[in-house]
Amino acid sequence: MVFDVYICITVAKKMDKRKTFKADLLGITASLTCAVHCSVLPLAIAYGLLSSSFLTGHGLVEMVFILISVGLAIYTLWGSYQSRHRNVLPLILFGIGLLCIMTGLLNHGSVEIIMATFGGLLIAFSHFINIRLNRRVGNICYS
Repeated sequence: MVFDVYICITVAKKMDKRKTFKADLLGITASLTCAVHCSVLPLAIAYGLLSSSFLTGHGLVEMVFILISVGLAIYTLWGSYQSRHRNVLPLILFGIGLLCIMTGLLNHGSVEIIMATFGGLLIAFSHFINIRLNRRVGNICYS
């Protein structure tokens, strides 16, 4: 009978797991807020509900959403990639999502609504994938 001997070595983590998880949740919240802003706001304007509001078409609001999203992604996605899971999928999803948002900002009308909403949802999904990957990492076992 052959016994397999497993030596498990705990992976050294540069980032605190709780801080990363909270930042990922904040990233999901910011991205979903961006997606709702991009999809619901044009409908509210069309129905005249927000015609005199400051937030209707102000570029500053959109830039704040984008800057928060990019800042959280650099902190959580890149930090987790470097110190924990080494999986590029969250970074790729974030990049595609950011590209969709930028494409939407360059085009106006229905293309902007669709691309920006899809981009926000992709960025939220990248944070979700990052949470899942961070939960799987813990021990590396060699046989």
